[in-house]
Amino acid sequence: MSLEVAADSKYTVLIADDNKDILYNLRTALGLNHFNVISASNGKEALEILRKLKAVPDVIISDIMMPEMDGYELLKAISKEPGLNQVPFIFLSAKTTVEDIRLGKILGVDDYITKPFHQEDLIAIVKGKIARKKKHRTVQ
Repeated sequence: MSLEVAADSKYTVLIADDNKDILYNLRTALGLNHFNVISASNGKEALEILRKLKAVPDVIISDIMMPEMDGYELLKAISKEPGLNQVPFIFLSAKTTVEDIRLGKILGVDDYITKPFHQEDLIAIVKGKIARKKKHRTVQ
C-alpha cells in the first residue's frame, strides 16, 4: 500500500495555530506537497470556518494552547458535529509531557505531534491519515 498522495490531487488541511510563523511554515510545506490549506488563529475561528465550508477538510491540525478556544475545546466541539467528527484530527503542540499526550489520546485525537517537529514527519502523518480515510471509504 502506498501512502503517497497523488501530486495532481488536492486535499484540504485546516490548521489552527496562534503562532503566525508556524502557520506560515505549515502553509508553505503543505502547499509544496499539493495540499489546499485553510488556516485559523484559534479554535473559535477554526470552528466558524469549518461550519461555513461547503466541503469538509481531509485533515485538521491544531495547536492546543490558543486564545479564545484552545485545541482541547476545538476537538470536543468537532467531536459533537455530524460530518466533522470523522475528520482525522492531529494535535501539534509544545505540550510534551506524558500526561499532555495521554489527555489528547483520551479525548480522541488521531495523532499527537510535539513541537519542535520535522516537516517531513508531519507530511507523512497527514498523507497517512488521508490514505487511511480513503481506504476506509472504499471498504464501506
